Amino acid sequence: MRCSNNLSQMAMAAHNYHNDYNLFPSAGVSWVNPRTLTNGLPAQAPFQAWGFGYQLLPYLEQDQLFRLPAGQEAAIIQATIPTYYCPSRRRPFVRAGINPGWGNHAGWQDTATGQTGNGPTSGLNIAAMDYVFAMAEPRGGQTIAPTDPTALGSAYIPPYNDWTATGIIVRSGFGFNTNRWCSLDGGVPDGTTNTIMFAEKFMRPNEYNGWGQGDQSSFTCGFDRITRRNGNFQPMQDHNIASWVAWNSPPDGAFGSAHPGSFNAVMGDRSVRRIRYSVNVGVLTRACVRDDGLQFSLQNLE
Repeated sequence: MRCSNNLSQMAMAAHNYHNDYNLFPSAGVSWVNPRTLTNGLPAQAPFQAWGFGYQLLPYLEQDQLFRLPAGQEAAIIQATIPTYYCPSRRRPFVRAGINPGWGNHAGWQDTATGQTGNGPTSGLNIAAMDYVFAMAEPRGGQTIAPTDPTALGSAYIPPYNDWTATGIIVRSGFGFNTNRWCSLDGGVPDGTTNTIMFAEKFMRPNEYNGWGQGDQSSFTCGFDRITRRNGNFQPMQDHNIASWVAWNSPPDGAFGSAHPGSFNAVMGDRSVRRIRYSVNVGVLTRACVRDDGLQFSLQNLE
């Protein structure tokens, strides 16, 4: 129940964000990109390089943290947000000593002045997140539709002709001047009831409180498997498995949780559903895509 409540709060925060900006928060750019500031203030979607976990902070009673000035990025990254942790998996914690060489994630870039700032030069402390946004993606990095015939079919063309824009939470462009977003103004033609917004992610139990393949950066991270998962992969309960797989393959691209039998997901209408691990992948894929126009039964998710 507490995990479901966390997802419900996140969905409410996303809708409150939409009320203010007439669009949903974005997925950011990538895990290596620094925070985007404009005239010293945090940029909003679609121009914020940090991800939805950071953009939702003001709507989770964390506005002061969200607005910390340039040079305080490390303090943001290591702040634990209780809403972002599933209590069945782990307590909120800070993972110490992550190598900042993973990129300039702890740095900042002011798009108005062109100034940039670097993050720490030694080990970086980070606070992670158990929840991700939902999307679909061709298997194996292909440029065609998923191969499951019950999924989308080869005729489907994703929004912006980019699979990273298939969900309600859309990846920002690779440049800071690329306008890509999703709003309720025609942006979810399949209906918010039928489209997953956020859900739980698969993890290995031996990585809950240490370095993990799908958990090696902060909740502020832009687009990456750390903050997104794919409906094209069979979801699974947390279990220990090989320490390395390709970034766009299961299990590190899959939904999952510590719960037996099913994981929690919140739809775009803020309703929370328990999706069984044995769900048909084609049905799950359709539920992650906002504009495929294909029908499925919500009962087939549960």
